[in-house]
Amino acid sequence: MFRVSRTLVRAGCRFFGTSKPVGSALQREYFAHRQNNSSETWIKVGAGVGVFGVGYYFFNLEPVPYTGRKHMIDMSRSSELSMGEKTFKQMLEKYKGRILHPDHPLSRRVRSVGERIARAANISDFKWEFIVVDSPQVNAFCLPGGKIVFYTGLLNRLQSDENFIASVMGHEVAHAVARHGAEQLGFSKFLVPISILLEGFMNIPLSSRMMNLALSLPKSRKLELEADYIGLLLMAKACYDPRTSFEVERRINHGSKAPPEYFSTHPNMESRVVQLKEKMPEALRIFNQCQASSSWAFSRFQ
Repeated sequence: MFRVSRTLVRAGCRFFGTSKPVGSALQREYFAHRQNNSSETWIKVGAGVGVFGVGYYFFNLEPVPYTGRKHMIDMSRSSELSMGEKTFKQMLEKYKGRILHPDHPLSRRVRSVGERIARAANISDFKWEFIVVDSPQVNAFCLPGGKIVFYTGLLNRLQSDENFIASVMGHEVAHAVARHGAEQLGFSKFLVPISILLEGFMNIPLSSRMMNLALSLPKSRKLELEADYIGLLLMAKACYDPRTSFEVERRINHGSKAPPEYFSTHPNMESRVVQLKEKMPEALRIFNQCQASSSWAFSRFQ
């Protein structure tokens, strides 16, 4: 019986002009057809997503204050401010019992510097608030809407000097002024479809680590440098000496061992100092103008 079956199979192969069983040939043709259809589907999906993504991106572009760089923001201003309020309330609850009293010398100093930077920023819909948290962290941040948090660990490193505080304050306020938080959220939405298209459409497998190194971390470093630049202008506009930023970089990085820049969310000190030197003439012009205006106003009321 098996000999008869093999004979029939060979006869069928000769009839269809193939040296292999007809079933194998039909299966190969079927799977090749499926593969072609799959490729065509991915091409259509990729083209559709690409056209929609490009249109969505350009529709939501807006300029960054001070730099003029165009960035994609798809979050409404009201939603962004609401997110800042909500996060700030969570911070207040998290650090309950560790927030310095508003009349504490450090709180007054941070608030005094912050109010001058806020006037320089001139954002009408921000409701500025400044708190100091008793913590060894060498850190500070500004949430959307002007909610600013400083840690005593950072203030100790800066020796509570007003110009040093102004340098950090300007940088953190710059993140909020430039809407970097909303930009990062919008950017993250594009990472998922990019990964899907590269893997499915172009057959380029990308791990989350590769995406992080290739896209997320460079983006973060770019925004940090932009905040450095805008912050430098803000502190100068508020009549704080921008040249103190060099010493601030040294103090913040003193004793710390930073990872290679391409593994970090922040540029290394050398990159930041290079930009400070490049932008310093512009900041000094603003600072000198502010000093001259302040001197004129002071002499007028003598």
